[in-house]
Amino acid sequence: MFTLTVLATLGVGIGANTAIFSVVYGMLLRPFPYHDPERLVKINMYPLRNPKNEFSVSLKDMEDFQQQARLFESFGGYTPSRVNLVSDGPAAPLVQTLITPGLLPTLGVAPVLGRNFLPDEDRPGGDINKAILSHSLWMSRFGGDPKIVGKSIRTAMTTYTVAGVMPPGFAFPARTDLWVTVESGLALRKDTRRRDSRGAQIVARLRPGVTLAAAQAEIESIGRELQRLYPKTHSEMLHRVQSLRDAETKQLRPYLALLTVAVALVLLICCANVANLMLARGARLEREMTIRAALGASRRTLVARLLTESLVLSLSGGLLGLMLASLLVASIPRLIPQELPVWMRIELDPAALTFTAAVSLLAGLLFGVAPAFRSARVNLNEVLKEGATGSGRSSLMRRALVTAEVALSVLLLVSAALLMKSFQNLLEVDPGFAPERVITVSMSPYRPGTNAERIDQVCQYYREVIRRLEELPGVVAVGGTDNFPFTGVRTERSTLNIEGKGDTAEESRIRAPANFIDITPRYFEAMNIPLLEGRTFNENDTQKAPQVIILSQRAAKAIFPGRTALGNEVRAGTPGHWDPWATVVGIVGNVK
Repeated sequence: MFTLTVLATLGVGIGANTAIFSVVYGMLLRPFPYHDPERLVKINMYPLRNPKNEFSVSLKDMEDFQQQARLFESFGGYTPSRVNLVSDGPAAPLVQTLITPGLLPTLGVAPVLGRNFLPDEDRPGGDINKAILSHSLWMSRFGGDPKIVGKSIRTAMTTYTVAGVMPPGFAFPARTDLWVTVESGLALRKDTRRRDSRGAQIVARLRPGVTLAAAQAEIESIGRELQRLYPKTHSEMLHRVQSLRDAETKQLRPYLALLTVAVALVLLICCANVANLMLARGARLEREMTIRAALGASRRTLVARLLTESLVLSLSGGLLGLMLASLLVASIPRLIPQELPVWMRIELDPAALTFTAAVSLLAGLLFGVAPAFRSARVNLNEVLKEGATGSGRSSLMRRALVTAEVALSVLLLVSAALLMKSFQNLLEVDPGFAPERVITVSMSPYRPGTNAERIDQVCQYYREVIRRLEELPGVVAVGGTDNFPFTGVRTERSTLNIEGKGDTAEESRIRAPANFIDITPRYFEAMNIPLLEGRTFNENDTQKAPQVIILSQRAAKAIFPGRTALGNEVRAGTPGHWDPWATVVGIVGNVK
């Protein structure tokens, strides 16, 4: 019974720690699958009035960095989007990323089949409409065709010529299926590379030996020169350099840190409880130790015997914990609300096995040292004189040790409970919408014709899809948007400034950068986002009608402090490139 109790206790503690280590290692510590990943950095912009905010960078800024920066080896830009693949089978939604030719060389990853994009394939008037496939898309959709390079594939937007195939496991950023040149995407939108068009994510590679601080100083110096040259678009913004790993994982760190500390405390509780059992068992072993000592066994021999027993128990508990950890690790990815980047793999790999072995040995020492030295510290004359009951002094010391172990267990248990409560509070932060019973589908319809004709046809298509979905049994509301919460997709319109029209120049100034999404009329109802004031959009809010806009409660208070926002006018955009003024017709709850 003693052995089973010890194994079960250690199995729970070691299993929980191994599972959480697998999560932490998979998300934060696993080496990036890129060449010299420690030299990779990401460049964002931040507003001087609120440095905690982060925004994308324009491709024009990246071109200036390429020409002027001396501490950087290369730069690459990218913009994720979604598209439907319609060739070689039924339509399938894909993650498509628009990239510059410098992105893949910057990451240090080359296609295993074909080649990277050429500079001429990413400039206006160049030989655009080239595509690079992910290895998984190449295998699943095109059967691993070795002659795929040079063939045409068709998406709902246009036709591309395949230039290459990436190696297995590469899918930067996140889980990209298809890479195309930036110019291919801009040409479809009839867009230009404007200075105020901040829709690109920028990755750069530092030269060997360059520190992050030196890189930040150089980029900041160039950024201040851009402020002087382009005051309309850069007067309130500066650039920030951070390591790519920090940029990819910083939102996860608070959650994982809490989990790590909590399960470490659980392991300490387990060790304290096992130590209690070992101390109690030591009282019964005292006479045996005395007899062994009388027969000539040294104290070192007795301690080694008891420590060996503890280590055998801890390693056996580690094997049991490994079995428990395998079950936990298999279920953890299903609990994560969004798809992780490919490099974030949560699995029991050699690093996790090494961790389990180390934790098992450490646990054996933690719960075994004190009992071993206590049991091996025998007084032959006193014990043989008084029998197995031991001396009063010995019993008093034993009770003191047991009391200390119980007190430690209580302290650790309370600490672990408080940490888990903190973690639960983080998980229960109100996102501003109710995700229960909400399902999503991604679509990328495309229609030929002029820009106005395409917009009209695509809008008609969405209206028909929404109408049919609303007729399905059990459907309460259907809404559409270009950017769901928590998806991590950044569009050009998600990094705009917002300005309110006031009676004075001070009231009309730019209040803050803001996140924007475009929606259909019943989006708020479908997402259970509360309407606090005014109304939501309706079918009459078209391009031909007066422009209207809906603000979150937070935005309304920031732009119109001390007065209602309803009926006032705001506009979105960047200095020098503003949308038309729009009337605020509704205020909704804040959404994370």
